[in-house]
Amino acid sequence: MRIDVVDRTDDRSQSIDTQALERGLAMLLKPPSAFSLSAPPELADFRFRNAAQGEIGWQLEMTIAFVTERTSDDDPDRLRRAVGLSTDLRSLGEVDGLPRSIAVDTLKTEDVPRDSARITFLEAGVSEAVRRLSMAADLWRAPDADVVAALSGTDETRRGLAVVVAGQRRLKSAVLPLSSIVRGDADETTILQAVGALVSIGEPSAVGALIDAARQRSAPYLKQIIFAVGEIGGEEAEAYLFTVRNGHSDPAVRESAREALDEMLRRRASVGNPPEPLE
Repeated sequence: MRIDVVDRTDDRSQSIDTQALERGLAMLLKPPSAFSLSAPPELADFRFRNAAQGEIGWQLEMTIAFVTERTSDDDPDRLRRAVGLSTDLRSLGEVDGLPRSIAVDTLKTEDVPRDSARITFLEAGVSEAVRRLSMAADLWRAPDADVVAALSGTDETRRGLAVVVAGQRRLKSAVLPLSSIVRGDADETTILQAVGALVSIGEPSAVGALIDAARQRSAPYLKQIIFAVGEIGGEEAEAYLFTVRNGHSDPAVRESAREALDEMLRRRASVGNPPEPLE
């Protein structure tokens, strides 16, 4: 089967062979006894039948956009082309060992001769999406120890996916490697995902890592960390929020710290025996 894809730069329609996508998803959803991909191209439905679980529906949404511009040397025969591929696979039912939603985003850029290798380049993006979907499914099935180990691995894609799984499982054993990611030089998206995972786990010992990550950050980034610190709570969180509320140079940051501190104290009071707040 083939999916028609529109190149939005000039409205020309292209086609890609989806066999690689079908093979990858067949492995992802194994063991299917029946598997099919159907149009329309923007929203394809995957169906497979499992004797134990009956028919499970999967919905795949794929968005592909081309961005083309001439290279800096003004060679009219070459283009710098970026291809963004966004893929979101969602289950319409419960499947043991798989998440209900897996999202993959890729962006590839290369210099190419004009009008050459358009389909090959697009198929490379689809193959990368399948690789990431399969990796996500493998991590979702993996034991906790393997997920924690992936947080310290060198594969950035696998590490980023492990961050999400560790947060969803609320693995206390993942606090140290997640804290290392937050303190490290990972990309901003991975750091914020690690912050979210630590909030889900809710371990007060992680607050120190969040405070370290907040240093030298821009105000929008800092405000996200401030609210994460407030969500986790604890004495260290209270002292930090109190300091930021009273001493930060940015009024918006001070206000965020005030809101986070007030909310933390309200939550604490709602469970009884509230401590004396800092003044």
